[in-house]
Amino acid sequence: MTTSDGTNLTPPVSERDHIQGPASAPVTLVEYGDYECPYCGAAHVSLKEVLGVLGDDVRFVFRNFPLSQIHPHGGSRRPARRSSS
Repeated sequence: MTTSDGTNLTPPVSERDHIQGPASAPVTLVEYGDYECPYCGAAHVSLKEVLGVLGDDVRFVFRNFPLSQIHPHGGSRRPARRSSS
């Protein structure tokens, strides 16, 4: 995936990511978050509103980034994968 400034997203979006929205969307938003982090949870509420407004113009990609020194169970609370349909 090439960004607007000509650089590539590294690593590229793949089946390892949690993806919502079409691959053809003009914007891909990647969030690195910890499932146990209250700030990540609070941001998700606002993010859902934004995604609802933008619809198919954005693809949302979540990448688990456990902050194990702060939230010792963050990596173990990973939810089951959902379909991107």
